[in-house]
Amino acid sequence: YIRSMQYIILPQAVRITIPPLISQFLNLTKNSSLAMTIGVAELTYQARQVESYTFKGFEAFTAATLVYLMLSVIITALVTLYDKKVLSPTGMK
Repeated sequence: YIRSMQYIILPQAVRITIPPLISQFLNLTKNSSLAMTIGVAELTYQARQVESYTFKGFEAFTAATLVYLMLSVIITALVTLYDKKVLSPTGMK
């Protein structure tokens, strides 16, 4: 039972469950400031702080938007890379 779990069942279960877990992680990153240290609420708050100190609102919110966008793009790229390398049947698409 232990050997069949180790070599047959668990590898298949991990291959099936990892993509939804990564997708859920990406949704948490995008939708909840509690999920990540750098969330939308924190970025917006920091952009407002910079704006109030420097009176450069456009630059502050542009930087906050770029940080958020880069975080989302990096996570999405890692998911795509994982999908191509690990989840494809041949190991490479």
